[in-house]
Amino acid sequence: MKVCIIGSSGQLGYHLYEKFKKNSNYYFFSSKILKPQFIKGSLTHVNQLILKLKKIKPSVIINCSAYTNVDRAEIEKKKAIILNSKSVKILSEFCYKNKVILIHFSTDYVYSGKGKNMWKENSLSKPINYYGISKFNGEKSIIKSNCKFIILRLSWLYGIYGKENFIIKIIKLAKIDKKITMVNDQFGSPTSTELVILVLKKILNKIKQNKFKSGVFNLCPKQSVNRYELSKYILNNYFNRKFLQSIKIYSTSTKNLNLLALRPLNSRMNTNKIKKFLKVEIKNWKFYLDKYLKNIKV
Repeated sequence: MKVCIIGSSGQLGYHLYEKFKKNSNYYFFSSKILKPQFIKGSLTHVNQLILKLKKIKPSVIINCSAYTNVDRAEIEKKKAIILNSKSVKILSEFCYKNKVILIHFSTDYVYSGKGKNMWKENSLSKPINYYGISKFNGEKSIIKSNCKFIILRLSWLYGIYGKENFIIKIIKLAKIDKKITMVNDQFGSPTSTELVILVLKKILNKIKQNKFKSGVFNLCPKQSVNRYELSKYILNNYFNRKFLQSIKIYSTSTKNLNLLALRPLNSRMNTNKIKKFLKVEIKNWKFYLDKYLKNIKV
């Protein structure tokens, strides 16, 4: 079974490369040729990418590529919509015509963020910023194409190969400023690429066993936390006591930050659907984060 991975230089795509690089049936596409095995190709030039996919004839495409700068998406709307919607539409139509299964990653930002209840996959999707709109349009394009697909909605993604994720930003801020102000009204669950890859392996096994079925799934660890409490947990578990004494962390509300893009305050997601589909155990966010903090150097 041939598998093509798009976006292999990102934190999730590169983690997949490290996991599957010894398997000759895996093909890694990237706009940056970081490794000799990488093939030049990205959603930015989707038609050129498809010409290369046609030659490989994959059974599965895993799309890790996306425009993810939430604030800049409010300015670069055209760029966000091309990467997250229009190119995804063309890719999903290719998958339908060629009987390829598409595994695609979406976001908690497709939900409005209102209330305190956990979002289910069939909850009303009503994104409040352009990044969320572009990702939701991408989802709709995939479903409309009639290709076989899995859409995984992730929240607050981080990974061992990430260069600028939330955890790394907090650690860097602490080292530079010794003073951090973080919001206490955004709730969600930080999601490790380790958990995502565990789930992907189970999905690929389903495909091999012909037990696959299309669907949209939420994916994040158990329990939620606000970004202020998460920041404190990161600092307390990364730095030694002596350094911690020199750090001050303050809480504030999202509205005080005057961000370009609105942020959903409630990103709590219900994951019962994927747990039932894959019979997978999903642990508390602290389990994955503890392992991550032990293995990174910032």
